[in-house]
Amino acid sequence: DTALLELMTQARDRVLDPKQPTDVSVLNTLTVMVHEKNEVRKRNGLPALKCVSQKTLTKHIKKISQTARDFARNGERWTTNNRGSGSTDFRALMIGEQCVIDECKISLIMTVKEKGIWERLSEEDQTVLVEIEEIIKARLWLVVMLDVASRMPLGWVITDNPKTDATMEVLRMATRDKTREKVRYECRCDPMPAVGVGKYHSDNGTGVRNAAVKSTVLGIHGQCIDSRTYHSTDNSIAERGFGTFETQLFSLIHGYTGRRAGQLTGYDPIKNGVLDVEQLYGIVTRYLVDVYPNNLHHGVTMTGHRPIDVFHAINDEYGGIAVPTDHDRRIHLGWMVESSITDEGVKAYNLPFSSDALQAIRDDYKGKVSIYIDPDDISKATVPVSYTHLTLP
Repeated sequence: DTALLELMTQARDRVLDPKQPTDVSVLNTLTVMVHEKNEVRKRNGLPALKCVSQKTLTKHIKKISQTARDFARNGERWTTNNRGSGSTDFRALMIGEQCVIDECKISLIMTVKEKGIWERLSEEDQTVLVEIEEIIKARLWLVVMLDVASRMPLGWVITDNPKTDATMEVLRMATRDKTREKVRYECRCDPMPAVGVGKYHSDNGTGVRNAAVKSTVLGIHGQCIDSRTYHSTDNSIAERGFGTFETQLFSLIHGYTGRRAGQLTGYDPIKNGVLDVEQLYGIVTRYLVDVYPNNLHHGVTMTGHRPIDVFHAINDEYGGIAVPTDHDRRIHLGWMVESSITDEGVKAYNLPFSSDALQAIRDDYKGKVSIYIDPDDISKATVPVSYTHLTLP
């Protein structure tokens, strides 16, 4: 009956209410509507309508798409993030073709007494420590870069201020050899080798998306891709990675605060905190080198393989993006100071650098020169020379 179908549709649309009514409540609403309609039909000499069963109404409710239901109940942002397209794309085939970076506040409280450091401090140090106790009880940030094709960690840093310097440190780590971290923190497996950055993908964080970082990525022949605000599917690989880090690592460390307020009933993270950033960095390094690459990964394109195995397979089959040259690293990823040319060359951070080419222009060059050094390799420096500063005949 057309009249009954119209009533069923009116009752069904109440499912879209943000209060999320159940199918049973919709049937009760339909029953009342049919009863009121029958009163009108009775006065007009029409036969009464018979209310449908719960099963029939449920089939009618299912004609509303899940996307429309989520949009009405949870809003546009939630629906886009959970049902939007793009989360199952093949985004990269080569190592370093696309690298995602993100920053996350670590759910840990840091203090000094739990690990026995307190008893080794002098009375003067303990007094000062008590005065700044509220400052010490703070949470740090973890900045990580992952390779999309293999899901291997490329670089990471722990900082209390996730700004440009932290992002630059991660970029330097991704594009260099990480053997020193393996040796220093006694890792059993080999870390990811140096890779080039083809595409640099970041969200809206001020520390990972700014003019300095963008110019650096362009300088090492990369391309910047920005995620849309409030669209987690754009950077889902990095977002999901931090969820795994918290579940497998941070939740097992003393001082864990939980993912939300009041999650850990009866546990005081402040009393169980740790202030040993070097030790925490060692734990994170060993996890990202020894544990995470060797866990089965069921993300898109991974099909249950380990990231380290996927890396070797892709590297043998497709290869990777070329690593930036030492010159490009010093210019775009290094530190810059200015100094004058002397008989001994130039000095940067009290380190002397000289060459025959530099001494050849010493007498003709006026003013200071810019000196670029790579903090990961201070054996060499690059000194660009502008011809406008030379005294030409």
